[in-house]
Amino acid sequence: MNFMRLLAVAVPALAISLVPAAGCSATPRQPQAPAKPAVTLPLRATVWECASVNDLAITEGAAPTLEIAEDGKASGNSGVNRYGARADAEAAAIRFTMVVSTRMAGPDERMKLEASYLAALERTRRFRIDGTLLTLMDEKGSVVATFLGHEPAPQPAAP
Repeated sequence: MNFMRLLAVAVPALAISLVPAAGCSATPRQPQAPAKPAVTLPLRATVWECASVNDLAITEGAAPTLEIAEDGKASGNSGVNRYGARADAEAAAIRFTMVVSTRMAGPDERMKLEASYLAALERTRRFRIDGTLLTLMDEKGSVVATFLGHEPAPQPAAP
């Protein structure tokens, strides 16, 4: 009978002592994205830094950039060279036309990234902005590139 009484006390005590350990593990938890971003950046007048393009790895310091002015002129760095284009955007539709760039040579990896990035711009037909994330998609809705945005640095006042 004492054994049964011991089990009645020991089993719940053991279970309670294990509860705090259940939240601990060797694998760190992945951060959860907020349900609704605090700020949604506009397509225009934002500096967009490419995070992915056609599943190619982008090394730090080599990320292509995209800026779209209020008049629809798009420009940025495509990995090695500077480029310019016309961005016609309405609602969730967007199309980059008249894409031109400088012609400097660079390391093979960055030239491959640049070619893929410029081709992705030309295939883009739709976009979506979720907070600070810009996603470019082709006509089938497949993602061709993603960008992280930030507001441009303020320009000094003209003297």
